[in-house]
Parts: sequence; structure tokens; C-alpha cells
Amino acid sequence: MKMTFSHQAKKGFTLIELLVVIAILGALAGVGIPTVLSMIERSNVTAANKVCKDLVAGVQAFKDDHGVLPYNEEKIDDSESEVIVLTTDGENDADLVHILFNTEIGKDFNTEGRPYIKTDSVEDPTGGLYENGDVAGLYDPWGSPYYVFMRTSAEGSLTDPFTNTLLRNQYCIAYSTGTDRAGKHHDLDAPKAKSTKKGKNKKKKKSKDEEDVSDEPLRYPDYTAAEQEQIADNVYSWKKTED
Repeated sequence: MKMTFSHQAKKGFTLIELLVVIAILGALAGVGIPTVLSMIERSNVTAANKVCKDLVAGVQAFKDDHGVLPYNEEKIDDSESEVIVLTTDGENDADLVHILFNTEIGKDFNTEGRPYIKTDSVEDPTGGLYENGDVAGLYDPWGSPYYVFMRTSAEGSLTDPFTNTLLRNQYCIAYSTGTDRAGKHHDLDAPKAKSTKKGKNKKKKKSKDEEDVSDEPLRYPDYTAAEQEQIADNVYSWKKTED
């Protein structure tokens, strides 16, 4: 039997076909990358919001068990203050992180011998509990510490540090500065910044940074447009971030 073989050359991709494929892949990447980044950001916000709420729950649970708030009075400048503001960076937290996580240092205050908050331990100060020697800091997903407000008096409530609105029946609140790692309340940056003079100066011509973004009511009345932009991505324990 005589067998024949076909010598027909295999057809490859043309230049036009390759360009079309590359264009399609580029378009998919352009759509996919922002989507992935958006999902990561939403995940970070959710994680930070959970830690904020866990901090508040931990503080209140510690108070219920011990009858006192979880901080070292010797490391507070004004122990008579009605509201104490702490930063969970391991240096300005008055041992709050040590106490809530029940580290060796915290055990001197935590007689229950259990952690009041749990999170991942991390090797870098980002997205969890970072320990370096005797320093223990709690950091949000963007690498910034959380801010914690605690009311020392048995009666009363805290106020929203950005709007000064009353937050009823809350002895503790916490927040993260979000993606831009900015947007701290006035009382930390300039204790005397909020004064009655602000209201009297509203009619004066504003600088470029102070100009309002629109004619709509300001979300944070005591802040300039630049400051409002900074705090727009803050994450709070006491309200929804999309409000």
C-alpha cells in the first residue's frame, strides 16, 4: 500500500491577530486591576472597622471585670481629665495594648489573666499586633495606630471628636485614619483649635485650602475643605464609614 504524507505548512498567528490578543489582554487588565484594588481596600476597611469595635468591646469588658479602665495611670499626664485620648503605637497608649492583649507587662493590671482582644501578630507595624521588646503596638491595615477615647467618669457619654455630637452611653470609642493615614481630630493637633472665633470668622474671605468643595452643608462643620478631605476615609467604631 502506498502511503502519502501531506506537506502543508502549519498556519501561525498573524501580526494583526497578535495585536488583537494583546489589546484584549490589556483591556482586561485595565478593568481587573482597579477591581482587585477596590476589593483589597474594602477588605482593609472591614478589618479596621472590626478592630475599632473590638477595641471598644475589650475596654468595656475589662471595665466590667475590674471596675477600672485598662490603662496605666502613671503614664497619663492629666489623670484628672474626664476624657483620655490614647494612640495604640506602644508609646502613647499608657499600656492599653499590653493590658488588653495580656502581655507580660499587661499582666500586672489584668488580673483575669486573659486577652480582651485578639488579632494577628505581625513582624512589621502594619495590620495587627506588633511587638518589639517591651513595646506592643496595634496598627491598622495602612500602618497607622488606632486612636482610642475613654471617658473616666462613671456617668455621661463621649462626643464625636469630629462633629462634637453626643454619643450616648459610650465610655469608649476608637477610630483609624484610613488609607491616607491622615485626618486626626483637632484636639490632638491643636488643643485650642476649636474656639468660638471660628464662627465669627465665617464671613471672612477664605484661603484656597479653606474654600468649600460645594454649596452643600459641610460634613464636619468645624473643618476646612482640606481637612474634610483627609478625614473622609476614616474608619470608626461608632458609625458607618459610608455615612
